[in-house]
Amino acid sequence: MKKYSFLLKQVIRILTIGATIGLVVALFQFCMVQLTHFLQDVFVYHVLWKTIAFFIALPILIFYSYLFTSNNANIRGGGIPQLENNLKHHPERLQWIKDLPMMFFSSLCSFCAYGTLGAEGPSVVLGGNSALMINAFFHEEDNESVWIGAGAAFGCAFQSPIAGFVYCVEELLEKITLKGILKTIGIVFMSYLVIHFLFPHATVSFEIATFLTIDLWYFVPIIVVMNFIFGTLFVKGIVIIKDYLKNHPNSFYNKYKVILFYVITIALAFFLGKYMGSGSSFLGILPNETLWYVLLGLSFFRLILTIHGSTSSVSGGIVIPQLAIGGAVGMFIIMVLHELFHISLEYAPEVILLSMLSFYVVVMETPFTGIALIFAFVPLETAIRILPFGIVIMFLSRFISFLNRYGDLYDILKKYL
Repeated sequence: MKKYSFLLKQVIRILTIGATIGLVVALFQFCMVQLTHFLQDVFVYHVLWKTIAFFIALPILIFYSYLFTSNNANIRGGGIPQLENNLKHHPERLQWIKDLPMMFFSSLCSFCAYGTLGAEGPSVVLGGNSALMINAFFHEEDNESVWIGAGAAFGCAFQSPIAGFVYCVEELLEKITLKGILKTIGIVFMSYLVIHFLFPHATVSFEIATFLTIDLWYFVPIIVVMNFIFGTLFVKGIVIIKDYLKNHPNSFYNKYKVILFYVITIALAFFLGKYMGSGSSFLGILPNETLWYVLLGLSFFRLILTIHGSTSSVSGGIVIPQLAIGGAVGMFIIMVLHELFHISLEYAPEVILLSMLSFYVVVMETPFTGIALIFAFVPLETAIRILPFGIVIMFLSRFISFLNRYGDLYDILKKYL
Protein backbone atom coordinates (compact mmCIF):
# COMPACT_ATOMS: atom_id res chain seq x y z
CA MET A 1 0.00 0.00 0.00
CA LYS A 2 2.86 2.35 0.87
CA LYS A 3 4.38 1.71 -2.55
CA TYR A 4 1.22 2.80 -4.35
CA SER A 5 0.81 5.80 -2.04
CA PHE A 6 4.39 6.89 -2.77
CA LEU A 7 3.87 6.40 -6.51
CA LEU A 8 0.67 8.47 -6.45
CA LYS A 9 2.47 11.24 -4.56
CA GLN A 10 5.22 11.31 -7.20
CA VAL A 11 2.72 11.42 -10.06
CA ILE A 12 0.87 14.31 -8.40
CA ARG A 13 4.19 16.13 -7.86
CA ILE A 14 5.26 15.69 -11.48
CA LEU A 15 1.92 16.88 -12.85
CA THR A 16 1.91 19.81 -10.42
CA ILE A 17 5.37 20.82 -11.63
CA GLY A 18 4.12 20.76 -15.22
CA ALA A 19 0.97 22.73 -14.44
CA THR A 20 2.93 25.33 -12.45
CA ILE A 21 5.46 25.79 -15.26
CA GLY A 22 2.64 26.25 -17.78
CA LEU A 23 1.00 28.84 -15.53
CA VAL A 24 4.20 30.80 -14.80
CA VAL A 25 5.44 30.82 -18.40
CA ALA A 26 1.96 31.72 -19.70
CA LEU A 27 1.87 34.74 -17.38
CA PHE A 28 5.41 35.72 -18.36
CA GLN A 29 4.75 35.36 -22.09
CA PHE A 30 1.49 37.30 -21.77
CA CYS A 31 3.32 40.20 -20.07
CA MET A 32 6.02 40.11 -22.74
CA VAL A 33 3.50 40.23 -25.59
CA GLN A 34 1.58 43.13 -24.04
CA LEU A 35 4.83 44.94 -23.42
CA THR A 36 5.90 44.35 -27.03
CA HIS A 37 2.73 45.99 -28.33
CA PHE A 38 3.34 49.00 -26.09
CA LEU A 39 7.00 49.28 -27.12
CA GLN A 40 6.13 49.08 -30.81
CA ASP A 41 3.89 52.10 -30.32
CA VAL A 42 6.83 53.89 -28.70
CA PHE A 43 9.72 52.94 -30.99
CA VAL A 44 8.05 52.09 -34.32
CA TYR A 45 4.89 54.22 -34.47
CA HIS A 46 6.02 56.97 -32.04
CA VAL A 47 2.68 57.37 -30.26
CA LEU A 48 3.22 60.57 -28.28
CA TRP A 49 1.58 59.81 -24.94
CA LYS A 50 3.11 56.33 -24.76
CA THR A 51 6.54 57.75 -25.61
CA ILE A 52 6.24 60.33 -22.83
CA ALA A 53 5.06 57.68 -20.36
CA PHE A 54 7.94 55.39 -21.34
CA PHE A 55 10.65 58.00 -20.76
CA ILE A 56 9.09 59.01 -17.45
CA ALA A 57 9.24 55.39 -16.28
CA LEU A 58 12.68 54.69 -17.79
CA PRO A 59 14.85 55.77 -14.80
CA ILE A 60 12.85 53.44 -12.54
CA LEU A 61 13.28 50.55 -14.98
CA ILE A 62 17.04 51.10 -15.21
CA PHE A 63 17.34 51.37 -11.42
CA TYR A 64 15.57 48.09 -10.73
CA SER A 65 17.32 46.28 -13.58
CA TYR A 66 20.69 47.36 -12.19
CA LEU A 67 19.62 46.55 -8.63
CA PHE A 68 18.36 43.05 -9.46
CA THR A 69 21.29 41.96 -11.64
CA SER A 70 23.90 43.48 -9.30
CA ASN A 71 22.57 41.53 -6.33
CA ASN A 72 21.70 38.24 -8.01
CA ALA A 73 24.17 36.57 -10.37
CA ASN A 74 21.65 33.83 -11.16
CA ILE A 75 19.49 36.14 -13.28
CA ARG A 76 22.20 37.78 -15.39
CA GLY A 77 21.84 37.13 -19.09
CA GLY A 78 19.48 34.31 -19.93
CA GLY A 79 20.35 32.62 -16.63
CA ILE A 80 20.55 29.14 -18.19
CA PRO A 81 24.34 28.63 -17.74
CA GLN A 82 23.99 29.65 -14.07
CA LEU A 83 21.11 27.24 -13.54
CA GLU A 84 23.03 24.36 -15.14
CA ASN A 85 26.22 25.17 -13.22
CA ASN A 86 24.40 25.45 -9.88
CA LEU A 87 22.54 22.19 -10.38
CA LYS A 88 25.79 20.34 -11.09
CA HIS A 89 28.25 22.03 -8.75
CA HIS A 90 26.60 24.53 -6.39
CA PRO A 91 23.13 23.37 -5.30
CA GLU A 92 23.38 25.71 -2.31
CA ARG A 93 23.07 28.65 -4.73
CA LEU A 94 19.66 27.51 -5.95
CA GLN A 95 17.17 29.91 -4.36
CA TRP A 96 13.85 29.73 -6.18
CA ILE A 97 12.18 32.05 -3.69
CA LYS A 98 14.46 34.83 -4.89
CA ASP A 99 15.41 33.81 -8.42
CA LEU A 100 11.91 33.19 -9.73
CA PRO A 101 10.35 36.62 -9.05
CA MET A 102 13.58 38.51 -9.75
CA MET A 103 14.09 36.84 -13.13
CA PHE A 104 10.45 37.53 -14.00
CA PHE A 105 10.58 41.27 -13.25
CA SER A 106 14.20 41.88 -14.28
CA SER A 107 13.50 40.41 -17.73
CA LEU A 108 10.49 42.67 -18.14
CA CYS A 109 12.68 45.66 -17.24
CA SER A 110 15.43 44.81 -19.74
CA PHE A 111 12.85 43.96 -22.41
CA CYS A 112 11.69 47.58 -22.21
CA ALA A 113 14.87 48.66 -23.99
CA TYR A 114 13.43 46.95 -27.10
CA GLY A 115 16.80 45.40 -27.81
CA THR A 116 17.86 42.02 -29.15
CA LEU A 117 16.93 39.98 -26.07
CA GLY A 118 14.16 37.39 -25.96
CA ALA A 119 11.88 35.71 -23.46
CA GLU A 120 12.85 32.07 -23.99
CA GLY A 121 16.00 32.09 -21.79
CA PRO A 122 14.22 33.59 -18.78
CA SER A 123 11.33 31.19 -19.45
CA VAL A 124 13.73 28.24 -19.09
CA VAL A 125 15.03 29.60 -15.78
CA LEU A 126 11.47 30.24 -14.58
CA GLY A 127 10.63 26.65 -15.46
CA GLY A 128 13.56 25.27 -13.51
CA ASN A 129 12.78 27.41 -10.48
CA SER A 130 9.10 26.46 -10.66
CA ALA A 131 10.18 22.83 -10.36
CA LEU A 132 12.39 23.73 -7.39
CA MET A 133 9.43 25.46 -5.74
CA ILE A 134 7.11 22.46 -6.12
CA ASN A 135 9.83 20.08 -4.96
CA ALA A 136 10.29 22.19 -1.85
CA PHE A 137 6.54 22.05 -1.20
CA PHE A 138 6.63 18.24 -1.47
CA HIS A 139 9.91 18.06 0.54
CA GLU A 140 11.65 16.34 -2.38
CA GLU A 141 15.17 16.77 -3.72
CA ASP A 142 14.91 15.85 -7.37
CA ASN A 143 17.34 17.71 -9.61
CA GLU A 144 16.25 15.66 -12.60
CA SER A 145 12.79 17.22 -12.44
CA VAL A 146 14.44 20.66 -12.35
CA TRP A 147 16.33 19.89 -15.58
CA ILE A 148 13.08 18.65 -17.12
CA GLY A 149 11.18 21.69 -15.85
CA ALA A 150 13.68 23.97 -17.58
CA GLY A 151 13.26 22.04 -20.84
CA ALA A 152 9.48 22.03 -20.51
CA ALA A 153 9.56 25.83 -20.21
CA PHE A 154 11.61 25.95 -23.44
CA GLY A 155 8.80 24.03 -25.12
CA CYS A 156 6.21 26.36 -23.58
CA ALA A 157 8.10 29.41 -24.85
CA PHE A 158 7.71 28.07 -28.39
CA GLN A 159 4.29 26.44 -27.81
CA SER A 160 5.80 23.11 -28.85
CA PRO A 161 5.87 20.03 -26.61
CA ILE A 162 8.02 18.27 -29.23
CA ALA A 163 10.70 20.96 -28.95
CA GLY A 164 10.47 20.85 -25.15
CA PHE A 165 10.86 17.07 -25.02
CA VAL A 166 13.78 16.99 -27.47
CA TYR A 167 15.51 19.91 -25.71
CA CYS A 168 15.30 18.00 -22.41
CA VAL A 169 16.74 14.81 -23.88
CA GLU A 170 19.45 16.42 -26.02
CA GLU A 171 20.60 19.34 -23.90
CA LEU A 172 19.64 18.89 -20.25
CA LEU A 173 19.25 15.32 -19.02
CA GLU A 174 22.60 13.89 -17.88
CA LYS A 175 21.53 10.30 -18.59
CA ILE A 176 18.55 8.74 -20.33
CA THR A 177 16.47 6.38 -18.18
CA LEU A 178 12.92 5.10 -18.46
CA LYS A 179 12.02 6.96 -15.26
CA GLY A 180 13.49 10.17 -16.65
CA ILE A 181 11.64 9.81 -19.95
CA LEU A 182 8.34 9.23 -18.15
CA LYS A 183 8.88 12.28 -15.96
CA THR A 184 9.80 14.31 -19.05
CA ILE A 185 6.62 13.27 -20.85
CA GLY A 186 4.48 14.13 -17.82
CA ILE A 187 6.03 17.55 -17.11
CA VAL A 188 6.42 18.65 -20.73
CA PHE A 189 2.91 17.76 -21.88
CA MET A 190 1.17 18.99 -18.72
CA SER A 191 2.96 22.34 -19.00
CA TYR A 192 2.03 22.55 -22.68
CA LEU A 193 -1.64 21.78 -21.99
CA VAL A 194 -1.80 24.55 -19.39
CA ILE A 195 -0.09 27.24 -21.49
CA HIS A 196 -2.02 26.22 -24.61
CA PHE A 197 -5.26 26.64 -22.68
CA LEU A 198 -4.26 29.92 -21.00
CA PHE A 199 -2.20 31.69 -23.67
CA PRO A 200 -1.90 29.92 -27.06
CA HIS A 201 0.50 32.41 -28.61
CA ALA A 202 2.97 31.48 -31.37
CA THR A 203 6.30 33.25 -30.89
CA VAL A 204 7.35 32.78 -34.51
CA SER A 205 5.31 31.32 -37.37
CA PHE A 206 5.82 30.90 -41.11
CA GLU A 207 3.46 30.46 -44.04
CA ILE A 208 5.27 28.45 -46.70
CA ALA A 209 3.57 27.90 -50.04
CA THR A 210 6.53 27.05 -52.29
CA PHE A 211 8.99 24.34 -51.21
CA LEU A 212 12.60 23.73 -52.17
CA THR A 213 13.04 20.82 -54.58
CA ILE A 214 15.94 18.42 -55.04
CA ASP A 215 17.32 20.38 -58.01
CA LEU A 216 17.92 23.27 -55.59
CA TRP A 217 20.25 21.12 -53.44
CA TYR A 218 22.97 23.79 -53.60
CA PHE A 219 21.00 25.85 -51.06
CA VAL A 220 22.12 23.34 -48.43
CA PRO A 221 25.90 24.01 -48.45
CA ILE A 222 25.37 27.74 -48.95
CA ILE A 223 23.05 27.99 -45.91
CA VAL A 224 25.37 25.87 -43.74
CA VAL A 225 28.59 27.68 -44.67
CA MET A 226 27.12 31.17 -44.37
CA ASN A 227 25.69 30.42 -40.95
CA PHE A 228 28.95 28.84 -39.83
CA ILE A 229 30.72 32.10 -40.72
CA PHE A 230 28.20 34.28 -38.88
CA GLY A 231 27.87 31.80 -36.01
CA THR A 232 31.63 31.75 -35.49
CA LEU A 233 31.73 35.55 -35.54
CA PHE A 234 28.94 35.58 -32.96
CA VAL A 235 30.69 33.21 -30.58
CA LYS A 236 34.07 34.89 -31.10
CA GLY A 237 32.54 38.29 -30.36
CA ILE A 238 31.06 37.03 -27.08
CA VAL A 239 34.39 35.48 -26.05
CA ILE A 240 36.30 38.69 -26.80
CA ILE A 241 33.94 40.84 -24.72
CA LYS A 242 33.76 38.28 -21.89
CA ASP A 243 37.58 38.12 -21.77
CA TYR A 244 37.75 41.91 -21.67
CA LEU A 245 35.24 42.10 -18.82
CA LYS A 246 37.11 39.41 -16.90
CA ASN A 247 40.50 41.08 -17.36
CA HIS A 248 39.27 44.65 -16.74
CA PRO A 249 36.86 44.43 -13.79
CA ASN A 250 37.24 48.12 -12.94
CA SER A 251 36.85 49.51 -16.45
CA PHE A 252 34.19 52.12 -17.17
CA TYR A 253 32.34 49.74 -19.48
CA ASN A 254 32.34 46.94 -16.93
CA LYS A 255 31.04 49.17 -14.14
CA TYR A 256 28.27 50.74 -16.19
CA LYS A 257 27.49 48.11 -18.83
CA VAL A 258 23.86 47.78 -17.69
CA ILE A 259 23.25 51.53 -18.02
CA LEU A 260 25.14 51.62 -21.34
CA PHE A 261 22.95 48.78 -22.60
CA TYR A 262 19.82 50.86 -22.01
CA VAL A 263 21.27 54.09 -23.42
CA ILE A 264 22.68 52.55 -26.61
CA THR A 265 19.79 50.18 -27.27
CA ILE A 266 17.01 52.70 -26.65
CA ALA A 267 18.72 55.31 -28.85
CA LEU A 268 18.95 52.79 -31.69
CA ALA A 269 15.39 51.57 -31.11
CA PHE A 270 13.99 55.08 -31.30
CA PHE A 271 15.40 55.60 -34.81
CA LEU A 272 15.54 52.01 -36.12
CA GLY A 273 12.56 50.55 -34.31
CA LYS A 274 11.36 48.14 -36.99
CA TYR A 275 14.75 46.39 -37.01
CA MET A 276 14.93 46.02 -33.24
CA GLY A 277 13.12 43.87 -30.68
CA SER A 278 13.78 40.25 -29.76
CA GLY A 279 13.39 39.11 -33.35
CA SER A 280 9.81 37.93 -33.87
CA SER A 281 8.62 41.07 -35.65
CA PHE A 282 12.01 41.44 -37.36
CA LEU A 283 11.63 38.00 -38.94
CA GLY A 284 8.20 39.05 -40.17
CA ILE A 285 9.52 42.03 -42.14
CA LEU A 286 12.54 40.28 -43.69
CA PRO A 287 10.73 39.18 -46.89
CA ASN A 288 9.97 42.86 -47.56
CA GLU A 289 13.69 43.74 -47.71
CA THR A 290 14.83 43.30 -51.32
CA LEU A 291 18.33 44.84 -51.40
CA TRP A 292 21.13 42.33 -50.77
CA TYR A 293 23.47 44.91 -49.24
CA VAL A 294 20.76 46.06 -46.81
CA LEU A 295 20.19 42.44 -45.78
CA LEU A 296 23.92 41.90 -45.30
CA GLY A 297 24.03 45.06 -43.19
CA LEU A 298 21.05 43.87 -41.13
CA SER A 299 22.79 40.53 -40.53
CA PHE A 300 25.82 42.30 -39.04
CA PHE A 301 23.62 44.83 -37.24
CA ARG A 302 21.67 42.12 -35.41
CA LEU A 303 24.88 40.15 -34.82
CA ILE A 304 26.62 43.06 -33.07
CA LEU A 305 23.55 44.07 -31.07
CA THR A 306 22.93 40.52 -29.86
CA ILE A 307 26.56 40.17 -28.76
CA HIS A 308 26.22 43.47 -26.91
CA GLY A 309 22.95 42.49 -25.24
CA SER A 310 24.09 39.01 -24.23
CA THR A 311 27.25 40.33 -22.53
CA SER A 312 25.67 43.31 -20.76
CA SER A 313 24.47 41.26 -17.72
CA VAL A 314 20.85 42.35 -18.09
CA SER A 315 18.26 39.56 -17.96
CA GLY A 316 17.13 38.23 -21.31
CA GLY A 317 17.29 35.28 -23.68
CA ILE A 318 19.30 34.98 -26.88
CA VAL A 319 17.61 32.12 -28.76
CA ILE A 320 15.08 34.25 -30.68
CA PRO A 321 17.77 36.91 -31.35
CA GLN A 322 20.00 34.12 -32.72
CA LEU A 323 17.19 32.96 -34.97
CA ALA A 324 16.78 36.53 -36.21
CA ILE A 325 20.45 36.65 -37.26
CA GLY A 326 20.10 33.37 -39.12
CA GLY A 327 16.88 34.60 -40.72
CA ALA A 328 18.60 37.73 -42.03
CA VAL A 329 21.43 35.58 -43.41
CA GLY A 330 18.85 33.36 -45.14
CA MET A 331 17.09 36.30 -46.78
CA PHE A 332 20.48 37.63 -47.91
CA ILE A 333 21.23 34.25 -49.51
CA ILE A 334 17.96 34.05 -51.42
CA MET A 335 18.26 37.65 -52.58
CA VAL A 336 21.80 37.16 -53.90
CA LEU A 337 20.76 33.99 -55.75
CA HIS A 338 17.73 35.82 -57.11
CA GLU A 339 19.92 38.63 -58.44
CA LEU A 340 22.52 36.28 -59.94
CA PHE A 341 20.44 33.33 -61.15
CA HIS A 342 16.84 34.58 -61.00
CA ILE A 343 15.85 32.09 -58.27
CA SER A 344 12.24 32.74 -57.28
CA LEU A 345 11.69 34.75 -54.11
CA GLU A 346 8.77 32.44 -53.36
CA TYR A 347 11.33 30.16 -51.68
CA ALA A 348 12.23 32.90 -49.21
CA PRO A 349 10.10 31.74 -46.22
CA GLU A 350 11.57 28.22 -46.23
CA VAL A 351 15.12 29.48 -46.74
CA ILE A 352 14.71 31.96 -43.86
CA LEU A 353 13.38 29.19 -41.59
CA LEU A 354 16.14 26.70 -42.44
CA SER A 355 18.82 29.37 -42.19
CA MET A 356 17.76 30.61 -38.78
CA LEU A 357 17.75 27.06 -37.42
CA SER A 358 21.14 26.39 -39.02
CA PHE A 359 22.58 29.38 -37.16
CA TYR A 360 21.07 28.10 -33.92
CA VAL A 361 22.60 24.64 -34.38
CA VAL A 362 26.03 26.03 -35.27
CA VAL A 363 26.07 28.10 -32.08
CA MET A 364 24.27 25.73 -29.68
CA GLU A 365 25.38 22.39 -31.23
CA THR A 366 21.92 20.83 -30.77
CA PRO A 367 20.79 19.42 -34.16
CA PHE A 368 17.84 17.43 -32.80
CA THR A 369 16.42 20.53 -31.11
CA GLY A 370 16.90 22.41 -34.37
CA ILE A 371 14.88 19.76 -36.19
CA ALA A 372 12.20 19.77 -33.48
CA LEU A 373 11.82 23.56 -33.75
CA ILE A 374 10.64 23.15 -37.33
CA PHE A 375 7.43 21.73 -35.86
CA ALA A 376 7.14 24.79 -33.60
CA PHE A 377 7.18 27.29 -36.45
CA VAL A 378 5.03 25.69 -39.16
CA PRO A 379 1.97 23.39 -39.29
CA LEU A 380 2.60 19.63 -39.16
CA GLU A 381 1.97 19.02 -42.86
CA THR A 382 4.39 21.80 -43.82
CA ALA A 383 7.01 20.58 -41.33
CA ILE A 384 6.96 17.09 -42.85
CA ARG A 385 7.59 18.52 -46.33
CA ILE A 386 10.49 20.63 -45.02
CA LEU A 387 11.97 17.81 -42.96
CA PRO A 388 14.30 16.22 -45.58
CA PHE A 389 16.16 19.47 -46.23
CA GLY A 390 15.88 20.34 -42.53
CA ILE A 391 17.51 17.13 -41.30
CA VAL A 392 20.41 17.43 -43.74
CA ILE A 393 21.03 21.09 -42.92
CA MET A 394 20.83 20.59 -39.14
CA PHE A 395 23.32 17.71 -39.10
CA LEU A 396 25.68 19.43 -41.53
CA SER A 397 25.49 22.54 -39.34
CA ARG A 398 26.41 20.41 -36.32
CA PHE A 399 29.22 18.72 -38.25
CA ILE A 400 30.76 21.96 -39.45
CA SER A 401 30.50 23.43 -35.93
CA PHE A 402 33.32 21.04 -34.94
CA LEU A 403 35.60 23.47 -36.78
CA ASN A 404 34.67 26.03 -34.13
CA ARG A 405 37.04 25.28 -31.24
CA TYR A 406 34.93 27.03 -28.62
CA GLY A 407 32.14 24.48 -28.14
CA ASP A 408 28.46 25.30 -27.59
CA LEU A 409 27.53 28.74 -26.32
CA TYR A 410 26.28 27.72 -22.87
CA ASP A 411 29.51 25.82 -22.15
CA ILE A 412 31.43 28.94 -23.12
CA LEU A 413 29.36 31.16 -20.84
CA LYS A 414 29.71 28.75 -17.91
CA LYS A 415 33.50 29.28 -18.02
CA TYR A 416 32.98 32.94 -17.11
CA LEU A 417 30.73 32.37 -14.08
